[in-house]
Amino acid sequence: MTNILGDLDVLTGLKHLSLRYVLDVEEWKELVRSSTSLPQLENVWSRIARIEPKLRDTDFGNYLIRAFGKRGCLKCSLRVFDAIIAKNTKSWLLVLSSFALTRCFDQPTRKGSLEDAKNKFESGAKSQGCWNSMLAAYAQNGHLSRAKQLFDEMPARDIVSWSSMLAASSLNRNSNAADFFERMPSRDQVSWTALLAGHARAGNVDKAIALFNSMPCRDVPAWNIIFATYSHAGDFKTAMELRRVMDLDGSKPDELSFVSLLLGCSSRDTARRCLWLMIRDYHIAPIKLHYGCMADLFHRCGYRRKNDIEPFKASIPDESSDWVERILEAERR
Repeated sequence: MTNILGDLDVLTGLKHLSLRYVLDVEEWKELVRSSTSLPQLENVWSRIARIEPKLRDTDFGNYLIRAFGKRGCLKCSLRVFDAIIAKNTKSWLLVLSSFALTRCFDQPTRKGSLEDAKNKFESGAKSQGCWNSMLAAYAQNGHLSRAKQLFDEMPARDIVSWSSMLAASSLNRNSNAADFFERMPSRDQVSWTALLAGHARAGNVDKAIALFNSMPCRDVPAWNIIFATYSHAGDFKTAMELRRVMDLDGSKPDELSFVSLLLGCSSRDTARRCLWLMIRDYHIAPIKLHYGCMADLFHRCGYRRKNDIEPFKASIPDESSDWVERILEAERR
């Protein structure tokens, strides 16, 4: 695989070719899987972007969003999201779950790219996909009023249009999100998750729980959001009990599930048990976000002595050590 990466420099001039004509999509996925650190993954993405600045393969784009999300890089996930030509409901679902887990909702607006998108939209033929893409651009950048205006002007609205508008309302703390949800002619998993994420972000624990319990289908992102809701509310015991319910429901937690659970840990021993459960029962290796949660826990619990911190730092892989050290340093101030 290293040779393929080296050969890509020769291929970057073939910008008219789809990714699948340069490498098979499964080979690209293998490159992503073999990236053991965030810088390596960013290097793969930069090479992909040079060949195909706008991703035509939506499934592969979603695969990249999830890969960056697992490494705690919401900014990179959003860049991939921007590049996907035909965003589907899963694209939104992945971004929504990342927002809900990290609570990094207040992303800076990228004015240039948004204005470019608006100009292209207004100058060309407007298919349903174009309307939805422009609506998604406004929604992602926090322009709720402009998104609502565009939504009202749309000649036809499909489930992606409704879900994008609901996502915009939920992520921007709009109190009308629930009313909008009730008006939707049909709902998919993204619709339910968007409203759940909105309640979670606003700290409406009771509403989030009631909605979660009424969901016709609960996938892993929905479980992760409800874990995070309880963790942020300081109810780690209930979050862990729900993890058992998740098993009985037929779903299995992923890396981000344990990020949500670690956020609720109130002691070093509790966090260690949580990590051991993750490794032993689910065979999930710790990622950077897990170490970040542990570093934050050390600060919250007052573990500042060298004898407390050094054994923890020694257990961290090289690719995560600088990032965790920055967290520890910032929390010492």
